[in-house]
Amino acid sequence: MPLHGDSRRDTIAPHGTRRWKAIFFLTVLLAGVLALNCAPPTQASSSQEQEAGERLYASQCATCHAAQGDRIPTAPLNSKDFLDGRGDATLMTAISEGKGVMPAFGQGRGGPFSDEQVRQVVAYLNIKAGRSTAALLAGAGKGIYDRNCVRCHGEKGDRVPIAPLLTKGFLDNLADDDLTKAIEEGKGVMPPVGDALKDEEIRAVVSFLRHRVDVHTTEIARRGRDLYMNNCLGCHGERGDRVRNVDLASAKYLQNLGDGKVIGAINQGKGTMPSFGQTGGGSFAVEDTAAVLAYIKAWAGLSATSALAGPAVAQGGGKDLYARNCASCHGETGDKVPGIALMSAVFLESQTGPVLFQTVARGNPKGMPAWAQSAGGPLTDAEITSILEYLRSGTRVAAAAPAAAPKAADGALAAKGKDLFAQSCSACHGQTRDKLPTAKLGDGAWLQQRGDETLINSITNGKGGMPAWGKAKGGALSEDDVKAIVAYLKQEAGG
Repeated sequence: MPLHGDSRRDTIAPHGTRRWKAIFFLTVLLAGVLALNCAPPTQASSSQEQEAGERLYASQCATCHAAQGDRIPTAPLNSKDFLDGRGDATLMTAISEGKGVMPAFGQGRGGPFSDEQVRQVVAYLNIKAGRSTAALLAGAGKGIYDRNCVRCHGEKGDRVPIAPLLTKGFLDNLADDDLTKAIEEGKGVMPPVGDALKDEEIRAVVSFLRHRVDVHTTEIARRGRDLYMNNCLGCHGERGDRVRNVDLASAKYLQNLGDGKVIGAINQGKGTMPSFGQTGGGSFAVEDTAAVLAYIKAWAGLSATSALAGPAVAQGGGKDLYARNCASCHGETGDKVPGIALMSAVFLESQTGPVLFQTVARGNPKGMPAWAQSAGGPLTDAEITSILEYLRSGTRVAAAAPAAAPKAADGALAAKGKDLFAQSCSACHGQTRDKLPTAKLGDGAWLQQRGDETLINSITNGKGGMPAWGKAKGGALSEDDVKAIVAYLKQEAGG
């Protein structure tokens, strides 16, 4: 969200050309340089943090912004509404990386501030303006999260499909009270931990979750900025308006196009612009395109994590909606994103309906934006449902054939799987494998209907409220371990 009324004055000139003269543009454009392992020390009190931030602000920022933070009309740092509209990660990004004529103050860009000092300045601004700040509690919250939540949710918060804690659209849709209640009382298969944690500890965990997802979002935008500088600057220029009739720093221009057309231009090229996507012979992976898109959205003052609305047109049914909004990334056949086969019955079976809906509605941490109107995107819930119905429809996906009879389980492999199941699975599924009504692991017919591939995928990548157990997702199980558990389940069920 640019703080200047005219986005054309916002340049992204390389660091060496920035002048030490400031208009404080606070926009998520550049980097999430505050890595989570640089969390604040828990020993420092809020008052100490505030005092440290006040000293830093007075020595480095007040010259341009004034002691009260009200010298620059487009950046009223004493305004709670202004700070609320940016958020901690945006503020820290602008200080660390600079923006336009404002220099970068982060040590990673040659400035004087460490990551902790940047956080302290933001904490000071927040407290001075009467605004709560997640940054102050994030360090303590990380330690509590690591002790109580990592086993299921994973270090990155991405192990439980129905609760993607690294997805900004998901967390933004939940109030602090919602998160607090889930931690205190449990939700679904998640057990309550309220008895083990004090109220202030729960607040610290919530602060950590929000701080972490904001930092992750700015990391995506930073990577997009670097990609823009290396691949796009030569043609589009520092202001994004060097190509005739193209204005990448204009919110109106981007909104008139919508995500689909912007992504299509990046991936496939347009006119004299070459294709940058791997599907068009370029070097950009899907995540690279998503990062560039996040960057230019933030540059134009738009949400980096919400899909662009595009022109107001009659969207049509699920097929038209998919073609207009999804095909530019996923392709007409739904298989252009590695590991995602949207028109595969096996893939769709491996995901629950709520997870599929939520992913479209709220986005994911890999850079997919949130498409639901409630998250700032263009689609109604009914339209998202229509897309999912289209993907499952017989016009695009043949009904899944009954799974082939599984091979008889190997005795030694099944014995190994029994021990692994007891260690990793029995707490939720029970020793008799029938504790969860939706996962009939003791029913041979149920197992055969799903087949080995679906079972392996669910254990490895998670499903619904079940966390991912594969090592690639932060779990404890190797590929052979997962196969051993499946062999054990089949053997016990008479497979």
